[in-house]
Amino acid sequence: MAARVNGETWTSGDSSDMLHHFEDIIAFVTRSETIFAGEFIGSGTMSSGCGLELDRYLANGDTIEIDVEKIGILRNRIEGSSKIALGLSPDQVSALALPVPNTAP
Repeated sequence: MAARVNGETWTSGDSSDMLHHFEDIIAFVTRSETIFAGEFIGSGTMSSGCGLELDRYLANGDTIEIDVEKIGILRNRIEGSSKIALGLSPDQVSALALPVPNTAP
């Protein structure tokens, strides 16, 4: 898997590193609801981190691509910065981050 912004890879990983695999996520979701063609299921952050953890932020006009092997590429263009929409500075956004528990054996 890879997350790219404007063609630059910001983070990448392998689906074998996932805590819950897509098959398990789909099985869990469909226990209580029907999934229709075109619906999106988010699986969380890749093991190498996200923009907040990397101290990188999206800006108006950025194109984001999430590339998952054997599934495809989800591509979206940002219209308005999340920082601006939230009205927060990068320091304020960083202060919202919660610690991730260590689940390594």
